Amino acid sequence: MKEFLLYTKEMLARDFRAQLAPILAIRNIIIRNAYGSSAD
Repeated sequence: MKEFLLYTKEMLARDFRAQLAPILAIRNIIIRNAYGSSAD
């Protein structure tokens, strides 16, 4: 049972990271565009 809980926690963490990655990428693009336009 303990192994199952650890496995579930690992899968949830991986799923969370997989969903977070595109959000962080979009945020980085927005930040880069904001700084790029203000530097002009």
